[in-house]
Amino acid sequence: MNKKYTNSVIDPEKLRDLNSVRKLTFFQRVFRMPKSGSERVLIISWIRMTIGTGVFMIPSFFKIFGIVPMFFLLIVVSILTLASLSTIFEQAIETNSKSFSEVVNKVFPGSISKIFSITLSLDYISVFLATFVITWNIIKNIAFEVGLLNYWIIKENKLEVLDEDRISFFILRLTVMLIIYLLISKLLIKESIESLKNLSFLTIGTSMTVIVYIMIENIFYRKSFLADHSLSTTYFQTPNISWVTYFFNVLTSFYIQPYSMGLRKELFYPTLRRLKKTSLLSVLLILILYTIFGFFTYYCHGNNGLSSLIIFRKKYTNKNVLSEIVFYILVFSYSILNLLSLSTFNVIVRTYLKSLFIVKNDKRAHLLFSLIPALFAVLMAALIPDLLKIIGYFGLTIYNFNGF
Repeated sequence: MNKKYTNSVIDPEKLRDLNSVRKLTFFQRVFRMPKSGSERVLIISWIRMTIGTGVFMIPSFFKIFGIVPMFFLLIVVSILTLASLSTIFEQAIETNSKSFSEVVNKVFPGSISKIFSITLSLDYISVFLATFVITWNIIKNIAFEVGLLNYWIIKENKLEVLDEDRISFFILRLTVMLIIYLLISKLLIKESIESLKNLSFLTIGTSMTVIVYIMIENIFYRKSFLADHSLSTTYFQTPNISWVTYFFNVLTSFYIQPYSMGLRKELFYPTLRRLKKTSLLSVLLILILYTIFGFFTYYCHGNNGLSSLIIFRKKYTNKNVLSEIVFYILVFSYSILNLLSLSTFNVIVRTYLKSLFIVKNDKRAHLLFSLIPALFAVLMAALIPDLLKIIGYFGLTIYNFNGF
């Protein structure tokens, strides 16, 4: 096989199966049962790894930029993402590289490669960080709703809010996160967790259910805001210096570059053409999802207190208690699935850190590199429990350097 197109070993039998599939009609190919290594399975994995919690912050970006600039920005970011992915795949084949770090080491040997080894490590830790922050905020909101956090409630602009800067609240937050960490620590030290590798489909199914639920509930929010004349939307916001940071936040919402080579390994017959086609379809579907969900949610909420819809929910008039219960069951299930997914993700992190520090593969090293990254993320999450700040910091620095 010509190196120009792929540097993977091709199974002749699977290649014959692929050629037979190409003879099918469009509808036969789309609606047949997906198989391991197919483009459709890869696209599902791609979307799950990309949207994460970022999708729930897209509506706030419509508020920050305005409707028209945000539409334009989503298209620009999609193009930049596709351009960077195309470059990565081309260089991987050209340099005969099997991983993203190997591509960087061969294309940028020296100081850039050394910096990348550090930023990629922090990149991995940020996944733990975001997951712990989201989980904490969901638990906090549920506890607030049922009155378990009344001790920390203060009045601010006639609203009841939590005084999260108090030392006692920080200790509570740290304690809860450490308990979560201890609960999943047994899974983190496992060599491999085959039974959890099918969580991708369950996780994306749950996240899509949450998205659909929020979109249905948006209708009631819009009616409530219209009733009290508080609904307003903006087509163009006045540009300011903070747009630079928020631009990188939007860029982060499409961020997958360091993991693209892992996805490449899942694709059978990963020619450059198939890789570009798969990345194009994946990014296009993500763009459509972000556009529909982001615009419709902003259209229904307007400029009323939008942050992340998972960690902040302004109550509409006569809100149904059952509706709140269903919502938090959904997002709590989504959070649990993400925590379980960390177990499979931790195998990748552990393997990379071992290779980076060139340590012996003994029991002590295994425990150290299995538990320390997540523990470090817990401590950071307790100090900075704000998802927008975390993504802003990492998006402006590490994600931008690693992916673009």
